[in-house]
Amino acid sequence: MTSDPERAPAVATDGGDAVDSTTNEHSDRDDDWAGLLSAVDPDGDPDAAELRAMMRSMLLIRRVDRAWGDAYLNEEVEGIPPSLSTGQEAVATGTCAALRPGDFQFTTHRGQAPMVASGLDPERMLAELYMRRDGYNGGKSYHVTDAERGVIGMGGIVGAQVPVAAGMALARALRGTDGVSLAYFGDGASNEGAVHEAANLAAMWDLPLVLLCENNGYNISQPVDEAVKGPSIAARAAGYGIPGEVVDGNDPLAVFRAVREAAERARDGDGATLIEARTVRLDGHLAHDPQRYRSEGELADAWAQCPIERFRKRLAAEEVLSEPDFERMEASVRSEVESAVAFARSSPFPDPEEAYEDLRADGIDANEREATAPTSDGSRTGGDADRGRMLDRTRMTERNAFRRDAPLSEAEKGAPSFRAALRAALREEMRRDDAVFGMGEDIATAPPFGVTSGLADEFGRDRIRNAPASEVAVLGAAVGAGLDGMRAVVELQFGDFLSVAIDQLTHQAAMLRYLTGGQVSVPLVVRLPCGGGESTGPQHSQVMHSWFVHAPGIKVAVPSTAADAKGLLKTAIRDDDPVLFFEHKSLYGTRWSVPDGFEDPDEVVPFGEAAVRRSGTDVTVVATLATVEHALAAAERLAEEDGVSVEVIDPRTLQPLDTGTIVESVRKTGRLLAVDEAYLPCGIQGEIMAQIAERAFDALEAPPRRLGNPGVPVPFAPPLENEVLPATEDVADEVRSLVGVE
Repeated sequence: MTSDPERAPAVATDGGDAVDSTTNEHSDRDDDWAGLLSAVDPDGDPDAAELRAMMRSMLLIRRVDRAWGDAYLNEEVEGIPPSLSTGQEAVATGTCAALRPGDFQFTTHRGQAPMVASGLDPERMLAELYMRRDGYNGGKSYHVTDAERGVIGMGGIVGAQVPVAAGMALARALRGTDGVSLAYFGDGASNEGAVHEAANLAAMWDLPLVLLCENNGYNISQPVDEAVKGPSIAARAAGYGIPGEVVDGNDPLAVFRAVREAAERARDGDGATLIEARTVRLDGHLAHDPQRYRSEGELADAWAQCPIERFRKRLAAEEVLSEPDFERMEASVRSEVESAVAFARSSPFPDPEEAYEDLRADGIDANEREATAPTSDGSRTGGDADRGRMLDRTRMTERNAFRRDAPLSEAEKGAPSFRAALRAALREEMRRDDAVFGMGEDIATAPPFGVTSGLADEFGRDRIRNAPASEVAVLGAAVGAGLDGMRAVVELQFGDFLSVAIDQLTHQAAMLRYLTGGQVSVPLVVRLPCGGGESTGPQHSQVMHSWFVHAPGIKVAVPSTAADAKGLLKTAIRDDDPVLFFEHKSLYGTRWSVPDGFEDPDEVVPFGEAAVRRSGTDVTVVATLATVEHALAAAERLAEEDGVSVEVIDPRTLQPLDTGTIVESVRKTGRLLAVDEAYLPCGIQGEIMAQIAERAFDALEAPPRRLGNPGVPVPFAPPLENEVLPATEDVADEVRSLVGVE
């Protein structure tokens, strides 16, 4: 038998067998793997050949998974760390064996397993995960999709795939076909309102839907028994009036039988079924997760349940797969994945222009392109629709150019990071006021960005509360607690997730004071990690503050420095209105010198007061969040290279917005450039321009301009992401255009 297949690297890194990575042609394979949808007949019990196919599926899932994880850990790929399926291979294998071609599956963020088991090409899968053009999604998203095979990747927003899967089931019912729709979701997602609503809808309409919960025991770092009450997740089926079943998720045959029975019920018109497959997560939530929240004994017990080893022993005992045959199967899988990795490595990155493709069925409207695409000199504003130059490849990382190459000054070396400044603000305010408390996923045990690290040790788990993946409930609870004088600081793992709970924010928190004639206040803060430049994909990279500046009753803070992160967060916590606090992910590790008084627990930064980050006389640049540092870097470059004097203004809050400081600056310089990372259409840049048009039009020496994302989702692949996000050179080009410098 070979060395441990679970822990072996997916790809030879020491030379190994030679793999030709100079071509981009699909490799020849020893066998014609087409996935379990074709390899297994779901109408009978699997025969020996079908059992071997299931074994191969599990090995291939793990190898493909490890290939992506290794690529990330070896810094071959950047971006969001992979969510691996190690230990959960039996669930997808048993499921796909029980389905038929033509059925649909909707996956989670840990969705590689059903993709492999369904027969998706590992070469194109890994090309997508390597952010390359030849991937299934063309480098736009790591949620791999093959619509022709009925596998839809939808893991960016937890639980969102379940109502969509119900809609597919509805379509099948309306068309009168016998097709089945299956939604995978995790134990964490079982607490999302979308899952409950979809389950109830499917039950009421007898839809052909299989609800498959992969319960691996952990919602990131939170054990399932801290997030789910009751004997099982499957027991909730009784409340929907549908069958529910708990199965051994480490046994592919147990999963196969349960899914086959549920699919048969659905095809017969008997409606939905909820299956809870109890499995194990052998790797961390993400590839780099050290799992410090799990003991060595617990991890050893989990590895003892490894589904691959269990199934191998079973097939050997039944004389279905001998050790030599298993070794040959492993070698075949290893070779296939090595070839797939070589294919992914040799596949080109997508061309930047491809960032604008696939947004709508009719393509991006030409007039919109003219209004939002870069001008002929490459800048992203209104004007000439001729895009001119492509972005230089040397600028692939310039979107994070404020991570300076120059050594830090002594003052900066001793300064706190942006992350530490936020933590200091929380600690000081929690010491000052017992009504302040925190809520959010994993904030007590494994904070996603480290801001709340250590706070649970000082304040206890009552005041630093791990919450289930239930954004609506958490935001609503913050509103209710605020009505009683408590001051919740809610952390969402990514700012994009706020859209899940938008009603609780815009219709409840923001309006209750007004609706009650001023009888109540709703103090709360929602901390929102946001922004691109990190290759975290379209549903983890947005800057959404413009949505909420438009909503009456909400205040919006956008700090760009450590000092402002601390001072503004303290102000937000003390404010009696709801505050959205946007934190650009790229800023967390940055260090900048701080002013005197930074350590003073009574020092705050007031809302509605902009900061002039650099004085100038020729052009006013108003920038937010990470783009402030791009503006400052551009201003320095312009002064040295072109003799152009740029004044940089950081609004610090967008609601309230300090228009007075901006107007005063424009009256001095006569020119305005508004820069923001959010989408240009209806963005904050347009509001700033409107304010200047109304209040300082007579001072303008040139039409004001704006810079930002031209209006497409932030893509996964770096060349595409770099194309749509503003960077230092974009700011410099815009300023040169404003002042007429070639």
